[in-house]
Amino acid sequence: MLASNALGLLVLVTSAVAAPLISSSPAPEVRTIQIRANSAAVSVLSASAKAEVATFAELARVAYCSAASVTAGTASSSIVAIAAGGHDQLIPGWFVAYSASLKAIIVAHQGTNSESLLSILEDAHFIPTPLPEAMFPGAGAAGVKVHSGFQNTQGFTAAKVLAAVKSGVAKYGTSKVITVGHSLGAAIAELDAIYLKLQIPSLTVSARLFGLPRTGNDAFAPYALKVVPDSTHTTNQNDVVPRLPGRALGFQQINGEQWITPDNVYQSCPGVENTLCAVGQSVLKFSFSDHAGPYAGVFLGGDYCTL
Repeated sequence: MLASNALGLLVLVTSAVAAPLISSSPAPEVRTIQIRANSAAVSVLSASAKAEVATFAELARVAYCSAASVTAGTASSSIVAIAAGGHDQLIPGWFVAYSASLKAIIVAHQGTNSESLLSILEDAHFIPTPLPEAMFPGAGAAGVKVHSGFQNTQGFTAAKVLAAVKSGVAKYGTSKVITVGHSLGAAIAELDAIYLKLQIPSLTVSARLFGLPRTGNDAFAPYALKVVPDSTHTTNQNDVVPRLPGRALGFQQINGEQWITPDNVYQSCPGVENTLCAVGQSVLKFSFSDHAGPYAGVFLGGDYCTL
């Protein structure tokens, strides 16, 4: 399976570079994002913040389990399922659940299944596209564009996720929602966090993401930060995925990076594209295997749901 996961990520790398040569779709806008060099001082995560990484990584792991096992409670005893779905292909697995310990509704999305051709091809649909105004009011005026494949995939489940969140809020009397995900699932979870906050402004929404690819253009980061300021994304060592798609294609990473260094130090990296963290590492050190983790001891991917 590790070999197949590497193959899936290789397709993602190839799609970021070669898709305009092999696709019948219009070529994306290619430009260089003008951002100031960001080398803001990093800090080491506190013990409690590192413990949170483990907590949310475990929830992201559960998103790789079948919807049936999540609903039955066998995938995790720490949550109560409200809704679950997805079929491990074009629509990755997802669930909405209640966590009594966190007193929050959890929205989770599975990452790319590298054995599913449909899922891999979805990664290749990287042309920047505006967000639907009905779902993301104000995004167009802010100049926001996102990876079209990520936006399409988020749209497949958006209405069901919104309905399940409304149901959970009413049933459990909480306004706290936390979205989690890994890889493709992280991008969907980031879009879900923004979508849910815009659709239900009374919610307190956070996002906890792992191995997050670059989801949108340079206007997306400030837009996401404004709508969901409590958003973190954890990058493990030299994982290549958070540096894809390339900035020359119009993409930029968002705020809130937490970087696990090759020496296993957990750092908080202020701003976007902080050169003292993952993006500042040599391209010769890019890794496929680091994408799976560990994230505070938790590995993520289809191989790691055995319940």
